[in-house]
Amino acid sequence: MADGMDNETRKATLGERLHNAVTASVSSVLGVFAPVAALRYAAGRDAMLSYAAATRKGPNGRWRPKDGKPDLLITRDRKLVQARARAMIKNNPNMGGAIEKIVDNVVFGGIWPQVQLYDATGTRDKATNSRIEGEFREWAVAVDWVEKQQLAVRHLWMDGAYIIHHVLDNDLLREGLVPYRPELLTYDAIDPGVHGRQPNGNIALWGQEFSPDGKRVGLHIRKQDPLSAVSFSAETVFIPSQWCTLVMPQRWIGQTQPMSWMAAVLMTLHDFDEYLSSERIAARLAAAFGIFIKRPQTDLGGNALNGLPGGAVSGGAGTDGSPILAGKFIESGRIDSLPPGADIAVAKSDRPGTTFGPYTSNALRMVSAGLRMSAEAFSNDYTESTYASARSGSLEERRSYRSQQFLLGARHNAPIWRKWCWVRATFGMGDEGRGKPIPMRDQLPGWQWVDPKNDAQAAEIRIKNILDTRRGLCAESGLDFDDVVDGQQEEGTQIRGAGLNPEPWAGSGTSTGANDAAQDAGQ
Repeated sequence: MADGMDNETRKATLGERLHNAVTASVSSVLGVFAPVAALRYAAGRDAMLSYAAATRKGPNGRWRPKDGKPDLLITRDRKLVQARARAMIKNNPNMGGAIEKIVDNVVFGGIWPQVQLYDATGTRDKATNSRIEGEFREWAVAVDWVEKQQLAVRHLWMDGAYIIHHVLDNDLLREGLVPYRPELLTYDAIDPGVHGRQPNGNIALWGQEFSPDGKRVGLHIRKQDPLSAVSFSAETVFIPSQWCTLVMPQRWIGQTQPMSWMAAVLMTLHDFDEYLSSERIAARLAAAFGIFIKRPQTDLGGNALNGLPGGAVSGGAGTDGSPILAGKFIESGRIDSLPPGADIAVAKSDRPGTTFGPYTSNALRMVSAGLRMSAEAFSNDYTESTYASARSGSLEERRSYRSQQFLLGARHNAPIWRKWCWVRATFGMGDEGRGKPIPMRDQLPGWQWVDPKNDAQAAEIRIKNILDTRRGLCAESGLDFDDVVDGQQEEGTQIRGAGLNPEPWAGSGTSTGANDAAQDAGQ
């Protein structure tokens, strides 16, 4: 063994030698009877030494988290994590503001369907599309379309899932609207007591029922009791999947139980919240101007702040000649002489210390990473950011928002749109889809350019070099290209009708259209 080798290295070397000796011995015995099994055994033993992340030595030896099927790990902790997530959103200004900021960016004015019907000539049927979109918007106002999208995003972050209950509504029919109303329920509406094999041969997992081939066929929902302090009653009804949609994006293969999207950041932010509370208490104590009276030791063993047990103090008198008690040393507007040997000390606090700023920044960065937000946006602090870093963080953050918009469109809007089309056709209010959902695409909310001038020039270059389309650029800004073109055409007609030039820049040298085309042609 080499000189200077530390104890840990010696232990590791001895352990490896012992490991190799055992492997060789067992492999030799197995090799006589089963050579293939001996090779597999040796390979498995070698693999045990190949991952440093699986070390069982040192201070990390006790880090042995539980593993297994996702549902078994989630079921026990789901409700506690959900309760903590809801409390954090209600009581913590950072988290509450962050979730609302996410909702504002993902939903904003709402994600709306843009009907895509074409006539026999392959031309977009503007009249029919506009009529159907108008019907849907009138219906959407009656059922709080945008508000439901906002609730969907909030509950995905808080709970990890929610339920869309599709309900027929005669009141809407009397108003001339499609008689269908999507009702949102929390995941707690599912009865987890329905579990195991069912009489019909299906399998229920904590209130969700699956067919033998693994397809979800319905949910066991507990009835709501509006007169009870408890949200749900003990009575359970089975609702087939045709009339209820569980919106629960999976994070693990085989997952059927939801988990709050905030789970990874809850404890970090809770610890930070506790730390801030301590700092606030210390600051309030210091701001209270606490004063201590220091008096000399007496034969009676000292005096309390109220003068006891020594009572009146000789040698000290107020302006009225009365003896001064310890509790009256400090009064507003008084100038008193202190007794011999007495002194006054004011409580001071040097908190927060020098570590407050770095710890705060680090904690908020960790939480913002878990929420897929920029640290500046989460903390509303741009003092240490540069234009380049803020722009980069904003663009990356928008990618997260766009991903959530796609999810909301596919898992929330799409089933509602299909049910709306089906009920509309069933009640004879239109059948443009010929028995199928009317084709549409989601119009997603967009964002304004970070740097309007440079971004506009970059967009022009992208179109010129065939790197993007006008339709794509409009979508980034939350605009519908067809609506923009129609609006441009209508405005041009109106301006020409007033005897004005709709293109005053033409020929002025600032055109980005005809002049560029002429330059490209070598003119």
